[in-house]
Amino acid sequence: MDLGILNTGDITHYHIQTNTTTAVDLSLGSADSLLDFEWRVTDDFRRCDHYPILLSSLEVLPTPQIPRWRLDKADWDLFKELTKVVKCTEEFPFVDEVVEYSGIRLGCAGHCSNPRTSGFVAR
Repeated sequence: MDLGILNTGDITHYHIQTNTTTAVDLSLGSADSLLDFEWRVTDDFRRCDHYPILLSSLEVLPTPQIPRWRLDKADWDLFKELTKVVKCTEEFPFVDEVVEYSGIRLGCAGHCSNPRTSGFVAR
């Protein structure tokens, strides 16, 4: 793999005793990805003699969102079929088990009959 240097030549180190600066820190990356990033140095020392280096992707990534149900594309007949009661509540010794069973059944029916969005906004 060919490597390349992301540095721009900006100073990355301040030597307080001699009041001099150098560019001693190197950021390396694969040669074919060098144009995909912006490399820059900030002037915020934060009690250190090296300037922080910020490496940012130039690629615009989709913004993640919470996937949502596509109710307009739901198969409601399938949903009704999958949510039919197949077990009587009297068969469960505790009400908590009825609630859990019903929740699992509804969740499975929803996933099987209703598509969801991808979770990413198209750009």
